Amino acid sequence: PEMMRVASGCRFYNCTHTHEPGCAVVKAVRSGEIALARYESYLKMLDEDDKYRK
Repeated sequence: PEMMRVASGCRFYNCTHTHEPGCAVVKAVRSGEIALARYESYLKMLDEDDKYRK
């Protein structure tokens, strides 16, 4: 929930929240607004989804 709320502040509409400049989610993780464990879980889901699609 908090990631979706924060994601609306990303610079790009198609931000993946991994490497794009101006990513509000990455900024929120760095500031502690979003827990690092939550973000790492998100990254793991992205990786698993990518492997599944290949």
